[in-house]
Amino acid sequence: MSNLLIIGGGRAAVMLLEHFSSMEDTKVAGICDPNPEAPGCLRAKEIGIKTFRDFTSVVAHPKIDVIIELTGVSKVRQMVIKHMRREQEIMSSGCAKMLCEMIGSRAEAADHISNEFHEMGAQLEALMGNVETAKQNIEQLLRELKLVSLNASLEAARAGAHGAAFATVVERIREMVEKAHGSTDQISSAAKASHGVLEGIARAEGQLRERIC
Repeated sequence: MSNLLIIGGGRAAVMLLEHFSSMEDTKVAGICDPNPEAPGCLRAKEIGIKTFRDFTSVVAHPKIDVIIELTGVSKVRQMVIKHMRREQEIMSSGCAKMLCEMIGSRAEAADHISNEFHEMGAQLEALMGNVETAKQNIEQLLRELKLVSLNASLEAARAGAHGAAFATVVERIREMVEKAHGSTDQISSAAKASHGVLEGIARAEGQLRERIC
């Protein structure tokens, strides 16, 4: 486990605090800034990280492994180097800025792809609604077909040798079967479209992993 000390409490400090708080092998032991109301100091207090106004009193602490200097002031960097132990490491403000830019890019990419996930999920939900509607249509048609079949049976019992009326019944049944096929086609189209959306989600997930991991 590496323990970090952040010197400078600006917005970059807030970003680094959020970043390192999600890492298991790295811990921010403290943050230093003469202004206790600096954004980084306020955020540190919220998540239980110690804050200091004078870094010279904590730089050489035996539990501090890495010092991140965010001020960009050469005098501050010189003082840090003067007080730190030999085995400690220091990250300059330039490197820290690059790190923040990388973190920001990752966050932006994650947000963008997350929005894509949300949009495709909404599309998939709409497609599933179409599938459900088609299913209900088929169920209704089948109920009607059952009723027509029952009526045909009753007609057959009454008709005897006369079969003219059955032609009409058969034609009605044929029309309903065609409608059922039409609903089946709707289900097939919706299923294909849903599959395409799922493939898009898989691609977006792969992009997210490539750009963030």
